Amino acid sequence: DVLAIVHGILQHVDVGVDWVSVTFRGGRTYTYRAIDNGQAIINEMRRKAVAGLGLSRYILRNKAKLKFV
Repeated sequence: DVLAIVHGILQHVDVGVDWVSVTFRGGRTYTYRAIDNGQAIINEMRRKAVAGLGLSRYILRNKAKLKFV
C-alpha cells in the first residue's frame, strides 16, 4: 500500500495494485477497483495519488464514468 499526501477536497488516499480508496473531506470513502474500471484507469489514478497531484481533478472530471464501491 502507498499512502498519498492529499490536499484540497481529498482527506485520505490509499492504493493497492488493483484499487484506489479515496476519503473525501466530509468523510465519504469510495473504492475504485480495476475489476469495475479497468486496470489502466486504476494505474492512472495510482500514479496521480503517489505523485500527490491531480487525483481529485481526475475524479471530478471522470465521475460520470467511474464506478466505485
